[in-house]
Amino acid sequence: MPIHPLSYETGVPFFKGLLEIIDEPNEKSADYRQLRTLIESYQPDLELSPVAAVPFKAETYTREIDTLWLKRIFLEASQRLIRLIGETPSSREKLVGIARSLGLSEDAALDGLETLQDDNQDLKTWLNDLTIDYVAWDDHKNPNYFWAFPYDNFPIKPNALVHLYEGQALLIVHEGQVTDVLEAGSHRFNPKGLPHYTEVSGWTGDAVRPHFVFVKTAASRILRWGCPEGLLVETDAHGPFHFMPYGRCVLSIADPELIHRRFNCHGLVDDREATARLKRLIGAHFQTVLVEILNDIEGDLGCFIEDIDQMRRISAPRLKTRLAQIGLNLNRFEIESITLPTGVDLKPFSERGRALGEVGNQVLGNQTTGASINTKSSRSIIGSPKGKSSVVETMRTEPALGDTDTSYDFAPDHEEQS
Repeated sequence: MPIHPLSYETGVPFFKGLLEIIDEPNEKSADYRQLRTLIESYQPDLELSPVAAVPFKAETYTREIDTLWLKRIFLEASQRLIRLIGETPSSREKLVGIARSLGLSEDAALDGLETLQDDNQDLKTWLNDLTIDYVAWDDHKNPNYFWAFPYDNFPIKPNALVHLYEGQALLIVHEGQVTDVLEAGSHRFNPKGLPHYTEVSGWTGDAVRPHFVFVKTAASRILRWGCPEGLLVETDAHGPFHFMPYGRCVLSIADPELIHRRFNCHGLVDDREATARLKRLIGAHFQTVLVEILNDIEGDLGCFIEDIDQMRRISAPRLKTRLAQIGLNLNRFEIESITLPTGVDLKPFSERGRALGEVGNQVLGNQTTGASINTKSSRSIIGSPKGKSSVVETMRTEPALGDTDTSYDFAPDHEEQS
């Protein structure tokens, strides 16, 4: 017997909301007894304390119900309860509030009172007969890169609607293996729409219980990255030393199945762990790319380390290519600063830093800002090993990075704090 969705934590706000539909709970009334029986079946630990004399706020309950499917069921359960206890101005107002909290019109809520089917069923029979007819990732309380539909042990109604918003993908999982990947849009849950799941599971179109894993494919928040360790270089003027680049980037998941296998082999990771792993990946792969570039450069490496803009232009396309091989897309990329040891008299500069410094000087009346301002323009790396194409020539043949090559306009209000 599958566990009913209302037996989970989400059943608590569901039944608390229904209790508030009743204006004056009465132990002897049939409606209250029926609701009490339901609560004892699904949420036996829920205390039936008297409802506080505060205005009914529908969003208090709908916000805590974790799927749009159950929110719709909550609306219909409220309609059925009102039909059972009899309409009052107060109950109609509460019903309208529930509809509005779900983005529905007042007419949609009230018309439903007149068009209920199976009106002769009591609430318990109706709830026991439920199947899932709508699947979507609409739980915005806890944004993450991954979300599993929480009721995969409850039957999905044949031909149920599966909806994916822009920036989402859905993995259909059978016995731990991804069988189908759905992209943004509306899909019907039937054998024709899920050919591989149908083949491996022997599905004939009846109610089944697949595992749904949603993946965020929209661009990430701004992530701060850094190399896992300093890079050792040998320069003519300063000898050997370690330096450490830092920066910011925006990523998106290009191959949901590949990233799911990489990140979720021991269960779905939460947002914090996924973000930390993405930061580590960008730092590690950037370090690998930068080592390759440094090995290709002929001439003084100090000039390359000083020119942040050039380092970014050359490394970004290569980094984008490497990340694509592991299922990630590099949407935006920036090297913000380079840390050098004390005593190494190099002054890393960028056009962005120069522009910000000039603005600061204007604001302060051309007084010094205390920043390291270098008015040199970005240079090209000169020279290349014999028999090898130059790093600049290689850069021109690699995939373009879109606005990553030219734009620094990271929106601070969306920046992830670290």
